[in-house]
Amino acid sequence: MKKFLSLLLALTMVLSLVVVPARAADENSYAVTATAGNPSAQVSVVKVNTNVTFTATAPTNIKVGESNATVTGYAWAVNNQTVSGNSTATLNQAFSASGSYTVSCTYTLTYDTDKTTTAVASTSVTVYDCTTAFTGVTFNRRPYAKPQSGNIAVYYDSAEANDLTDASKWSVTPATDYSVVPTDGYPKFENSSLKVKIKYRAVEGSVEEVAIPITATQVSATSLTADKTSAMTGTKLTLTLAATKSDRTNLAWYYKSTAADSQYVSMTVTKNQSGGYEWIIPNNITGNSTTGTYTVTCFLKESGTPTTTDTVKAETSSFTVTKDTNILTYNPNVAATRGSTVTLSLSFTDGSGKKVDNALTNVDWKITSGTGASLGTKAVSDDGKTASNTLTIPSNASSSYTVAAKFTVGKKDYVATYTVTVKSLTAAISPIQNNTAVTLYGYNYGYNYGYGTTNNLVALAQTALSTARIDATVSYVTLDTIAGSRTNCYIQQTSSTSGYYTYAITGTSIGTASFTGTVYTNKGNYPITFTATVTPISTTYEAQYPEPVASYGNTYKYYVQVPAGASYYYVVGTPNQSTTPTDFTQSGKTVYYATTQSASLYALTDANFVNGQCTLWIVTKNSTDNKLYYGQLTVYQKNYNINYNGVAGETVQFKHADFTNFMNEIAQARGDSSKNTNYNNTYVTFNDVTFSMPSSAQGTLYYNGVAMSNSNSSSAFNRSTKVTNLDNITFVPNAKTSAKSITLNFTLHATKYTSYGNTRGTSVNYLGSVVISIVREDIKYTVAPGDSISFTSSDFQNFLRTQSGINYNHNVDYVTFDQSAVNSLNEGVLYNGYNGFSAVKATDKFYYSATNYYTQNALSDVTFRASTYAKAGTTVYVPFTIYAKLGTSSAATRQVTGTVAIKIAQTMNFADVKPTDYFYNPVKWAVNKNITKGTSATTFSPYKTCTRAEIVTFLWRDAGSPMPTTSRHPFTDVSYSMGSDFYNAILWANQMGITAGTTTTTFSPNKTCTRAEIVTFLWRYAKKPVGYGSNNPFTDVNKTDHAPYYDAILWAVSKGITTGSTNTTFSPNGTCTRGEAVTFLYRFEGGK
Repeated sequence: MKKFLSLLLALTMVLSLVVVPARAADENSYAVTATAGNPSAQVSVVKVNTNVTFTATAPTNIKVGESNATVTGYAWAVNNQTVSGNSTATLNQAFSASGSYTVSCTYTLTYDTDKTTTAVASTSVTVYDCTTAFTGVTFNRRPYAKPQSGNIAVYYDSAEANDLTDASKWSVTPATDYSVVPTDGYPKFENSSLKVKIKYRAVEGSVEEVAIPITATQVSATSLTADKTSAMTGTKLTLTLAATKSDRTNLAWYYKSTAADSQYVSMTVTKNQSGGYEWIIPNNITGNSTTGTYTVTCFLKESGTPTTTDTVKAETSSFTVTKDTNILTYNPNVAATRGSTVTLSLSFTDGSGKKVDNALTNVDWKITSGTGASLGTKAVSDDGKTASNTLTIPSNASSSYTVAAKFTVGKKDYVATYTVTVKSLTAAISPIQNNTAVTLYGYNYGYNYGYGTTNNLVALAQTALSTARIDATVSYVTLDTIAGSRTNCYIQQTSSTSGYYTYAITGTSIGTASFTGTVYTNKGNYPITFTATVTPISTTYEAQYPEPVASYGNTYKYYVQVPAGASYYYVVGTPNQSTTPTDFTQSGKTVYYATTQSASLYALTDANFVNGQCTLWIVTKNSTDNKLYYGQLTVYQKNYNINYNGVAGETVQFKHADFTNFMNEIAQARGDSSKNTNYNNTYVTFNDVTFSMPSSAQGTLYYNGVAMSNSNSSSAFNRSTKVTNLDNITFVPNAKTSAKSITLNFTLHATKYTSYGNTRGTSVNYLGSVVISIVREDIKYTVAPGDSISFTSSDFQNFLRTQSGINYNHNVDYVTFDQSAVNSLNEGVLYNGYNGFSAVKATDKFYYSATNYYTQNALSDVTFRASTYAKAGTTVYVPFTIYAKLGTSSAATRQVTGTVAIKIAQTMNFADVKPTDYFYNPVKWAVNKNITKGTSATTFSPYKTCTRAEIVTFLWRDAGSPMPTTSRHPFTDVSYSMGSDFYNAILWANQMGITAGTTTTTFSPNKTCTRAEIVTFLWRYAKKPVGYGSNNPFTDVNKTDHAPYYDAILWAVSKGITTGSTNTTFSPNGTCTRGEAVTFLYRFEGGK
C-alpha cells in the first residue's frame, strides 16, 4: 500500500510540471520611443508629414521562466494596423493627416532553442495640421461654413466690395484644440484666399500662416420670368429667378401695376420642389376694374432685408390679370352613416348667375382618402350650372372620406374638397348599477308586439337605424365579447341559440360603459356601439363627529373617516353641494382607505361648516360585496364657542369661568397643555382677553358699565383694552335685531409653560367667539306656576304696527299659534278659554274682532296656563302668525310672524306677605315682573325702608332695564362695584330727568327714600303730567313750602297712587317702605 501511494505522489508532481506554462517576459521593461528633428529629439506632438523614428528597446537579460531568451523579431502596428515589411527595431513613419496615433511593437522572444513567446510595447504621438484647422469664416458678421471640399463660398453686396480687404470685417472659426493668433493685418484677404495665423494648443513653433481658399461672389440678379402672360385672379403664377446668390440671400417680393405712379405692393410666395416660386394672384388685385397689367419684382440682399430702394433686383415682363367673377359654391362638410349613399354637388356660375360654357363637362371626381367607398356616375344639370356625384359608404366604412372635384376654366383650376364624416350607429341602454348584472335581449323579445324592454337591443338598434336614415329592418343583434370591444363593463353571452341571443352586462367602473356589436337586417349588417351609464348604488351614511385637530395658526382640521363596512371612499362634488353630483367617476379624485392614517384622510376646515355642519357627497366601496355606493355624509363640527342665550334689548352677562374653560379646552386640542396632571407636562395660564368691536346692528358690549367704542382715551373700552375679569363684561343685543344669533370675536392671551416650576413661558393667543342665540320676545307676559294669563288683543295689533311694510291701515284679521314646541308637563298649555278650555291647535284661527262666537274664536279668549311644575325664571316661547288685512277688506293680504314670551315668575311664598295685606297683589306683580325679589327665599320684608338706589332701580326695571345712552356718570358716590343694575338704573334716572341727585355730584344711594321723593320720582317717570293741582286734601303739604314735590303729590292722589298716611296728612318726610314702594308703582302701572 505504501508503494502505491509513493508512485501516485510522483505521478502527480510530473503532471504539475507539464501543465505550468512558460512565464511571459516582463513587458514593463520593454519600451518604444519616438524621435524627430535635427538634432533628433524625443517627441509626442509633431506636425503633419514630419518623419518620426520609433525605436523599440528590450531588457538586457531576458528571462522566460527560468530560461534565458533573446529577441528574434519585431512587428510594428499603427493604430492597430500592421505595418508590413518592417521587422527591425526601428520604424520610420510620416503621418499625412492630423490626429492621435498609437504605435506599438510586438517582440518575438526565443528561449530553450525552439520555444517562443511575445512582449508588446507602445507609445502615442499627436499629429497636428494648422492648414486645415478651421471650420468656417465670418464676413461682416455673416458666417460661412467650410464645405466638404473646395473653397468657402462668401457672398457680398455691391456696397460691401471694399470690406473684403478690411481685416476687421473678417474672422475665422478655428477647429477644436486650435486657436487663431491675433496678428496685425490679419486675417488678410488677397488672391482669393484669406490668410490667418493658427496655432495648435500651446505647442511652441506650431504657429503657421494658413491660406484659406475663398470664392467671394457679389450678389446679382439676371432675370425673373413668369409662366403666364395672362391669368385670372386666384390663379397660381410660377416665377423663375435667375440670380447669383447664396441660400442665405434675402429676397423681397413685390408686385406693381404698370399704370403711372403705381406703388410696390408686398406679396408672399412659396418655393416649390423645382426651385421656382409660386404666387396666388389675389382676388382683389384689380380693385374695381375687371383687368389690369402688372409686373413682379424680386429684390436681393445678402446683408439684411432688401427694400424697394435696393439696386439688385429682377423684374418680370408685364402680364395681364383678369378678375375672376365666377362663383363656386358647395358644402365642404357632409355627414353620412355606414351603408348609406350621399350626394355631393357643386354650383358654378359667372358673376351674373349664368352658366359658364363647358365649365362642368369634365369635372374630375376622386376619393383622396378613406377606403371601401365608391363614387357613382357624375352628372351635370340641364342648365349647366350644377355638377354632382354620389358616394356610397360601405357598412365597414372608414371614419371619414375626402373627395375632390377638379375642373379647369380659362387656365385656372377650381377644386371643391368635401370631407365626409361617417357616423357610427349608436344606442344607449338604461343606466346600470356597478357590479350588478343586467340582461340584454338580442332578439325580438316583445318588440313586434308593441311592448318590449328598455334593454331590448333590437328595439334600440331599430331606432338607431331610423336616426341614421337607413331603411332596414332588424332581425337580431349580437354583441362582441372579446376584451378589446368593451370599456368599463363585462359582457357574457347567456344564450347562443341562433337568432335568439341574450347577454349579461356587468358594469365594472363608474362612468360610461361602451360595448360593440353587429346589427343583422334585411339590407345587410351594420356595426353598432352601445353605451350605458354605470352608477353607484344609493345609500345612507351615519353622521360623523370628528375631533378638531390643530392646524396652522388658530385653525383646525376635521378628518373624515372611512364609513363602517367600506374599504375606501372618495369625495365627489363640493362640500355642502345641495344637488346630486353628475360625475361619480374616480378619475382625478383621491381615494382614502380604511387603513390610511387619519392625518392623510380627507380634511375639512372651519370654513367648510355652515351652522356647525357640512355635507359631503361620497362614493364608497363595500368591503363585502365590492360594489360601489354613494350618498350624503353629514359631518358635524365640534367647536369651542362660548354660548349664551339672550333677548333683544336685554343684558347678557358674561362669565369668567367660561373663558378659562375655553382656554383649557383649546390649549389641550392644540397641544399647548397636557390632559393629565403630571408636573412634567406643559400647561397654560390666563392673562387677558381683547374683543373685536361689534356692529351697532348687533348691539353694545360693556366693560364695567363703559360701552365699547373706537375712542383712544385712557378710560375708554376699545379693541386694545385687556379685560382680566370677564365677569365685568355684559352685552346688550340691539333691540331691533332680527338675527337669530350674534357672534362676538375675541382673542384670549395666555402664557405657555413647558413644565411646572418653569418661570419663563411663551406667549400664546387663542382666537374664539362668543355666540349669543337671540330669542324674540315680541309680546311679553308673566305668570306664576299653576296660574293663567289671558292674551290681550291690542298687544298683537300694536306689534303689527311696528313691523316693516305695515301701516296704520293694516289691522289684525286673525292669529294662529304653534305650541308644538311647548312642553305641556314642564311648561304649560295654550287653550281656548271660551269653549271649555280646549288646547289650541295650529289650524285654529283667533279673530281680533270676532263677529260670530259660534263660528269664530276670539283672540281675547286665548289663555296660557302655566304648569305647576314650571320652573320659575324660565320663559315659554309660543310662535304666532298674524294675518292682516288692509282697511276693511274682507281677506287677509299680509302675514307677519312673531313670538309670545311668557316668563314663569317666582311664586308668592313669602311668610310676611298675606293675601289680606294691601300690598299682596303689588308684591306678587312686582316679583312676577322681576322688578324686585324677596330679601330671602321666604321673606319679602314689606316694612323695611327703601333706599333711593332701590327706588330708582324699581323704576328702571319697570321701564324694561334700558341701557343708558352715555357712560359718563355725574355722581362720585355711585360706582360699578355696587352692582350693574344699581349703576345703570341711577345713570338712566339722571339722564331721564327723574332725579338730579342730592347735590350736583352726589346721589346718596343708601339714604332712605321719603314718601315725597318716591311720588316725585314716579311723577317725573310719567313725564311730569299737569292739571292735577286744584284739590289738595293734605294739611301738611303746601305749594310754598313743598314746591319741589307739590304737583307730584297732588298728581299721585288724583291718580289713586296714594291716599296719604291719613285722610288729611301725607307725611312727605316719612320713610317709604318696600311694601309702599311696590304698591305705588303697581297703582301707577294700573292707572296707565
